[in-house]
Amino acid sequence: MSTMCIQIVSVDVGQSKTKANKPYEFIDLVFKNKSFQDKVENKKIMPFGNKEVFDVLRTAEKGNIYYITREKNDTGYWDWTNIEAQPPEDTTPKNNVATLKQSYDQRDDQKQLYIIRQSSLTNAVNTLIGGVKPQEVKELAQNYVDFVFGLETYPPITQGDDVFID
Repeated sequence: MSTMCIQIVSVDVGQSKTKANKPYEFIDLVFKNKSFQDKVENKKIMPFGNKEVFDVLRTAEKGNIYYITREKNDTGYWDWTNIEAQPPEDTTPKNNVATLKQSYDQRDDQKQLYIIRQSSLTNAVNTLIGGVKPQEVKELAQNYVDFVFGLETYPPITQGDDVFID
């Protein structure tokens, strides 16, 4: 069982007939999977599946956000077993769209910082190839990180300037 957050893109109610020639309605749902990078997905919702899910989605409008509880059935397909307009009470960060996006952004920012630090450390070591003192390498690497993030201002280097590291 898992929970996912969706945002409605479109809801089309269609008509069909059973093998016994009895009419029924179905929903052709297009939604953004907010739990998976806003991937646009499509699902047919049948009235003989979960009646509550069908009834809620039948009147859903573009932009509505729902939390879907789903379970894999014996044939390996996901059945939608519950729908809520608000997050379930046992909300975890993966179920909350804003928290999820913030978490992704923070991970991306942290990853970017690690890349910049590693690159800066490599460049600092290369600069100090002769007689390297670990503290000097760390300080120089931090200077490079600060420069990348724009935390320090440096005078512009003009052609012909000799560049030396303090």
